[in-house]
Amino acid sequence: MEKSIFKFTDFRKAQVFNFFRYISDALIFVFLPLFFSSLQLSSFETGTLLASVPIMAIVGNVVMSLLAKSAKRNILLIQIIMPFEIVSACMIGFFSNFYIVLIISIIMNFCNSSFYSLLDGICSQIASSAKKNYVAIRVFGSIAYLISSLFSGFLIDAINYKFTFLLAGIIWLLDYILLYFIKVDNEEDKKENDSNLTSNPFKSKAFIAYTIFYIFSISASHACDTFFSVYAKNIREVNASVYGILYSTMILTEIIVMIVTIFVKFKKQYLMLLFSAIFLFLRVFLLCFELPKTILYIVPSLRGIGWGLLLAYHINTLKKFLNSKQLVKAIFVLTIGLHIIVAIIDQFGPHIVELTDSYQILFIILTCISAVGLFAISFINIFNLVKKNNK
Repeated sequence: MEKSIFKFTDFRKAQVFNFFRYISDALIFVFLPLFFSSLQLSSFETGTLLASVPIMAIVGNVVMSLLAKSAKRNILLIQIIMPFEIVSACMIGFFSNFYIVLIISIIMNFCNSSFYSLLDGICSQIASSAKKNYVAIRVFGSIAYLISSLFSGFLIDAINYKFTFLLAGIIWLLDYILLYFIKVDNEEDKKENDSNLTSNPFKSKAFIAYTIFYIFSISASHACDTFFSVYAKNIREVNASVYGILYSTMILTEIIVMIVTIFVKFKKQYLMLLFSAIFLFLRVFLLCFELPKTILYIVPSLRGIGWGLLLAYHINTLKKFLNSKQLVKAIFVLTIGLHIIVAIIDQFGPHIVELTDSYQILFIILTCISAVGLFAISFINIFNLVKKNNK
């Protein structure tokens, strides 16, 4: 019995891999908007760099959605793209030229978002094979983000972006080795390939409502992350160290919520996602006002609650109305749709701020986008009830 407790199973390997993967991710992507802003480029060039993140996420996810066939294939794909991501992460901090930074950003972000879409599918299957909850793997990523975001701001202030991004690349390199020791259950892939299940997730009306919720609520949240960091630094004079602490408190809230969901079972998962949408909406809505700094420091925690609930119930909720073949396609569809809106916001956001001389107008636009997602989530249960009644 004792051996089984300490056995380094694929489930444990996935937890460790996620931990170090997200350690490096936070070292780079939490502060990437601040790095772009520090280059002192024109608003168009800064907007283009910001937009390169979601645009290449779209391209990467489209390409990978065509190549991804099984969990075993997915592991092979991330083994191929991760070296390009590692090299890009190590290089980007060494340059300030717009065109060079843009090229590196394009390569890095092509790999990054599609990597997580593939990884979610792999970890979901590993968790299912181990008869455990997916969130027990994903929570290690959030713990890593908490640790990394807490100290990365101090690293940037004390040293520079160059060193911090290089450190992230080195950690990714070490984590990359672990990929070759993670195996997936081939029987699960055989069952999916032998079945006659449809792979089109849009056959489910509940998924259509879920898509609207996810794309609008999460795109508003992602865009808010990007512009809140610049707003906090340039307008509210919050330095990188303090912003790192703010970000880490948000992640701490997220972790607490996820841990609670592991031990406390909620039957109505769609209701938890409704609460997630509400908290994500409130976070953006409050930023429409000139808040005192003390209140401003609390606002990120609303995002932490919203994201904690989303990460806990996102995959499990999709499994309620999608089969295993539809799930893989659904993850790519949601990610692509999300980043299309984020790309538009990131491209035009700096122009809106420059024209209006205010971040509040931008936050009002994000609030309206988030409101659409909040409205859509209420229909998921309605469609599920209709489906049950028809049966």
